[in-house]
Amino acid sequence: MKKVYIYGGAFDPVTTAHTAIITELLNRLKKEPESLLYILVSDNDTKKYSVECEDRMAMIVHTVNSLHSLYSDNSDSPAAYNQGEPSEIFHRVKIVDEVSRTAEALQNLRKETSLTDATFTLVLGSDEWLSLLTKQWVNSDWILTNVNFLIVRRTTFIETLDSVKQIGTISDETYKQMCGCKERIEHVDWIIPKTSSTKARLMMNFDPLCFCDQVSPVVMSYIRRNKLYGQSEPKEYKDIEDELVDNYDPFRFPRPSVTVTSAIFHNDRILLVKRLKAPYHDYWCLPGGFANPKETCEEAGVREVKEETGFTIGTSHVHQVGVFKPKDPRCDVHKDYWGYDIGMMFDFNREGILPADPEAQDDAKDAMWYPIDKLDEIPLAFHHRELIAKAIQLRQTL
Repeated sequence: MKKVYIYGGAFDPVTTAHTAIITELLNRLKKEPESLLYILVSDNDTKKYSVECEDRMAMIVHTVNSLHSLYSDNSDSPAAYNQGEPSEIFHRVKIVDEVSRTAEALQNLRKETSLTDATFTLVLGSDEWLSLLTKQWVNSDWILTNVNFLIVRRTTFIETLDSVKQIGTISDETYKQMCGCKERIEHVDWIIPKTSSTKARLMMNFDPLCFCDQVSPVVMSYIRRNKLYGQSEPKEYKDIEDELVDNYDPFRFPRPSVTVTSAIFHNDRILLVKRLKAPYHDYWCLPGGFANPKETCEEAGVREVKEETGFTIGTSHVHQVGVFKPKDPRCDVHKDYWGYDIGMMFDFNREGILPADPEAQDDAKDAMWYPIDKLDEIPLAFHHRELIAKAIQLRQTL
């Protein structure tokens, strides 16, 4: 009987863990001439995705194509691979846009003429398996009853039915239901990297030139070429930064040019904005900008916060943190640009104000509240890490 492996997910982005699982499934196809592999890329309206389904499917295609050389029918002849002669295995791999929920997608596949007599094996990670057993999936009863399961263990905990039941995470009814069909459940201990799409997105979101070890080089190359997740080609990024410095007019603002940067706190979070323009475009930083000639530092800080995040704060509640020499390439190149930055601080907690979520405006590409205790995990633009450290010290004394 024909076997159909079903491996689905958001693939937002495709990580090295996804790549490892796909490789193991291709190994199975090599040993099972009649088996098929369907990779379902989620595209339903119940979840917000970082990039379009078209790009996520393309990452899967590039990943699968990168594995051709491992399964070439002419493995002793590199020329064969270069001429596009991959193993017939890849003709049994289908990449599908899954616009429906898993149960509906499986039902639709079953209706296909060539698959009416096939057995379906759903490939799941440990966490997905547990969420299915605890009925967190739509139509979980139908899935548990009608398909086989290949569970990829990624932790030291063994997610067998008995162990899951022992810690009380599934009901007695589900336990009895699944015990009657243990032959449909297979656990495998494949060597899978401990990576996650969430961590990959975070790494790339905070560093437009990051070396993201959560994804394969072929996927990272696709991401950079298409500027996904805020990434840029290193050369192109450098060209943009260099162009700013080369064409910068140091006489655009009065000299010495003064900028004002504000550290805005609420509980254990700090307000960050993502820069829309060079220098440091696509890096996160504190809201701020150049002071106008007749503005006080407090007025400039309040105005910049309003322009970039939509927040309105009063000048009487702003405290000065200190004076900083900006880590700005314009300062390093233009000797006529003698800028300095005034650091300001505002604490919503002290003023008894409950702020809303920030909305990026003006020259801010994005804005958010970020946990203070996780600031060490991300790169920041300019001298803002130093400014934040001093602002935290000031906040503790007020």
